[in-house]
Amino acid sequence: MLGRFDSNQAMPRRAALSVLLGAPAILIAAEAAETAKRRRLASGRSVSAGSAARRRTALAAPEAPPRALEISTEASAAHRPTPRPAGLGAPADQRRVAFTRQETGEAVDLVYYQRGDYEPKAMLQIHRALRDVAGDRLGPIDPRLIDLLSAMGEEVGGREIVVTSAFRTRATNDRLRGAAPNSLHLSGKAVDFFARGVPTDRLARLVARRAMGGVGAYPSRGFVHADLGARRIWRV
Repeated sequence: MLGRFDSNQAMPRRAALSVLLGAPAILIAAEAAETAKRRRLASGRSVSAGSAARRRTALAAPEAPPRALEISTEASAAHRPTPRPAGLGAPADQRRVAFTRQETGEAVDLVYYQRGDYEPKAMLQIHRALRDVAGDRLGPIDPRLIDLLSAMGEEVGGREIVVTSAFRTRATNDRLRGAAPNSLHLSGKAVDFFARGVPTDRLARLVARRAMGGVGAYPSRGFVHADLGARRIWRV
């Protein structure tokens, strides 16, 4: 489980992606702190002949890359962008997602994927909106769920997509009545949502056509559950 994270903090591109894909937050924070320290030292250093010589010596032996960068590389390889199905309207090299988070009213509407890769700044904003709201905690979110929300927005003709649950901490999951102890929400591989003006059963059928994993329709509660687990369909 990741800790709190300030989405306004400047971070290197690969480090930001490692947060999105589940790298430990402490490594990312350490890298960000080290980067800020190096920038402060560089701006405050006097331009004397002796210090210039020392800088040239230091630059000749670059530091080893932080461990966080190694983790982000491994995580990125494990979550390569999924091909966009044909006929969904947007260019194949660009994807937009729009949704509202029910508990907070946070609205997201942005391009999060283009030129063959996910955009770190956009993904951080999405990541924040899909956090565990009860505990105000970030956790991993599988990019395929964002692709699903994007596709569903187009399938329902731009009607508002409202997310009711995404990543959950263990504490939040344990408090929810009827939640599975091993819920895929814990690993950021499940999302619950509805589309305004779209019947729950119809939305569930649209999600099921994607053949991504589990799809549950909850008409009495007005939402659809989608996850990346075993292929199965149910209705409650």
